[in-house]
Amino acid sequence: MIVLLILLSAVLLAFLLRKSDKIVQLIPFIILFLFSVFRYQYGNDYLSYNQAYLKINSGYESFFSKEILFTTLNKISPNFRFFLILTSLIFVGVLTYFLMKNLDDDKRWMGILILVINPYLFLINLSAIRQGLAIAVFVIAAYFLWKRKIIWYALCIIIASLFHKSAIILLPIYFIVNDKKNSVLPMVMIIMLIVSLLWSGFDELLIKITSLFDDTNYNYYVSQGMSNSIRATLLSSLYLIYTFMNLKKLEGKELAFGKLYLIGCIFSVLAFRLSMFTRIQMYFDIFSIVALPAIFSKVQAEGNVVLDASRPVATLWNIVNKYAMPILLALVYFLRFYSFMSNPLWSSFTTYNLPFM
Repeated sequence: MIVLLILLSAVLLAFLLRKSDKIVQLIPFIILFLFSVFRYQYGNDYLSYNQAYLKINSGYESFFSKEILFTTLNKISPNFRFFLILTSLIFVGVLTYFLMKNLDDDKRWMGILILVINPYLFLINLSAIRQGLAIAVFVIAAYFLWKRKIIWYALCIIIASLFHKSAIILLPIYFIVNDKKNSVLPMVMIIMLIVSLLWSGFDELLIKITSLFDDTNYNYYVSQGMSNSIRATLLSSLYLIYTFMNLKKLEGKELAFGKLYLIGCIFSVLAFRLSMFTRIQMYFDIFSIVALPAIFSKVQAEGNVVLDASRPVATLWNIVNKYAMPILLALVYFLRFYSFMSNPLWSSFTTYNLPFM
């Protein structure tokens, strides 16, 4: 499969070039950028965005008129190919900086692997251009969140909402995520997760919230009550458990990014109640490309597990945490990528087309 070969080539090069100069280490990201730029009729939303571009530039009052920055990018682009180049530069450029800045050279290949093997991080965001741009701005906002610069954070979120209006829900995140080591926030979020899953009035609350966005797609998902399967929820809970149990090992900005990813894990489990939560999850899942390699490195740096007969449960967890969980999580990623590519719903992602062929 050509798509898989291209994506994994970026991972392989990131691994092989991990000891090279910084400029050379950009080659894997250049591959991802070229993959983004030269795609043609690739992804479920390609044609709809192409039509939106034509309508916006013909003066048609489109559905995206409230998302001013997205509309502006369309208007300043002389053609749709230039629009793809511009949006790809923003999305891939921000992720390149994020990984180069926050992962050491020998860990960066793991971040790229997570980025490309989780189809909802790279492939889907290439297709869902508006939310992909909003996610890129949120990644920038996370820096100001960590630095506790509320005005700059709020400004970034407002900018993100002008690409995709759903981003406005990210404003309160500033008050619940920081780089302080404490057990209160994770426990509160876990309790909220359980209450949300059990509360019978949860669906009615969601309908009221989504109505504020005046988004027919969101309202449709809520009204239909579509939810994730038990199997998908159990697999997602593995990432929640791994992140939650190891969050205390992180420090500084890594801890802040880990907390953001933990929120994404919680939304992935909440999708058992309503699959629309995966759209919110996308904003937070992007931080897995830094959080998971950081956690893995911290766990592996602890050395060999010491067998302690007086603490059998703790010893068993240490063995599972150090050896079994990383293998299991990697396996789930690959199985989900295979499932994604095998699903007829995502068939437009299986064949990579070039505009000149």
